[in-house]
Amino acid sequence: MLKNTLFAAGAAIAVIATASLPASATGGLPTKSTNPQPVPEPITILGTLAVGGGFVAKKIADAKQK
Repeated sequence: MLKNTLFAAGAAIAVIATASLPASATGGLPTKSTNPQPVPEPITILGTLAVGGGFVAKKIADAKQK
């Protein structure tokens, strides 16, 4: 169960990290775009990781109590 929880948390973090990459980090040279996409602030990404880490820590603590 813990393995599945860690896998799900890791997958969620990977999806969030991939979705939040700036356009220039996804390949190719940056070009002038008429439709720029917003990039999340670093504090948003760090907050998301902190919340995910809290859930994982709680699951680990609960697993140790059983």
